[in-house]
Amino acid sequence: MTHFVNDIYNELPPGDRDVFLPYLNEAERLSETNEDEAYLLGIIIRNAVAKKELSEFQEEKIHDIIENNSLKRYYKRQKRPDFVSLTLYTYFLTIFIGLLGTYAGIQGLLNNIIIVGFSQRYLTIVVKGGGYILLLGLILLFGGILKVRQEMRRKRLLSSYLRKRAD
Repeated sequence: MTHFVNDIYNELPPGDRDVFLPYLNEAERLSETNEDEAYLLGIIIRNAVAKKELSEFQEEKIHDIIENNSLKRYYKRQKRPDFVSLTLYTYFLTIFIGLLGTYAGIQGLLNNIIIVGFSQRYLTIVVKGGGYILLLGLILLFGGILKVRQEMRRKRLLSSYLRKRAD
């Protein structure tokens, strides 16, 4: 857990820790910065379901911890953090390039295409086959898929909490 989420967890009584641990873990897992976490916790704690289980004293403690970390504007939803630094199109482009790299690497391995060159920097002979391209393609492919999956979960979480708040 991050520093201020750990402080919130430690400030809650032992009985309430079990109730709020899934909320804290979900907010931490779907956020990349402290601002994201404070914004998500603001939505979760203000949620009608979560608020029934939280006394005013506990809410005030959580509010003080967040205020001490200079995240009050995000917690109160006065300022929205940049959840997505890159658009989903960028991630899909990464997946597409990963697919192309995977295909080119497989073709290089199947057709025994080997590139032999001379490295002027290290003064050695460099041999590259399709395996390097295949490895790079797989890394881009799986990295792009995991990032798209994380972004979809984050959007689903935000929309579900906002929908519950509107009801």
